[in-house]
Amino acid sequence: MAATVQQNSMQSENDVQVTAEDQEMINKFARQNARLEDATEEMKHLEKELRNLEDAADEVLMGGDESPVPYPFS
Repeated sequence: MAATVQQNSMQSENDVQVTAEDQEMINKFARQNARLEDATEEMKHLEKELRNLEDAADEVLMGGDESPVPYPFS
């Protein structure tokens, strides 16, 4: 029983009170951080796509005029 009382008193000392304002700030940070991660991931995807397009353009230019380039017609 003494251990339970001691454990309860230690637990109450470690509890942190979070106000509604604090919680709102935490939530706002979490939302903004998630948006940042999404934007970073999208930027990496677009940079990879840009590199692929630049490589394709270089291949077309180095191919010369003698080889035809197939174009898809929609």
